Amino acid sequence: MSKRMMVFPFTVPLDGAGRMFDQAQGVYARSLARMLAERLTEPPRLAAKLAALTADGPLDGENGARGHGWVVASQPWTLDEACRIGLPEDTEYLLHGSAELTDRVRLRILLVDSPLKKLTLDHVVLRPRSELFAALDEAASEIAHALG
Repeated sequence: MSKRMMVFPFTVPLDGAGRMFDQAQGVYARSLARMLAERLTEPPRLAAKLAALTADGPLDGENGARGHGWVVASQPWTLDEACRIGLPEDTEYLLHGSAELTDRVRLRILLVDSPLKKLTLDHVVLRPRSELFAALDEAASEIAHALG
């Protein structure tokens, strides 16, 4: 049986006021996570499923304004927080991290073994923006290597 993983959208950098430097970073974070999940699912790797974070209700820091839609986290979860996330029954791993897409691609990949409550991989991929797909391939390769 193949190993199963839930891939969460990456976090994005914030400015001093707690807002994204660039509103497109949230789109990049979700898209990069989706592309990585697709690369991880290519045979003979593993079964990776993309998770979505959404909001429906009052938004923190927005003067009580109500919102609905995609949410992008501002910082990676701690190991304890990641282990408390309810995953589907047969899912062993949770993948999250941070992403920054400017003139370069910077991905920090955090792979958590949820049943064992341990960090299996903490890896940073840093490449020029022109090497975006190579960065995703490197990330997928590091994850596959960590999983054996």
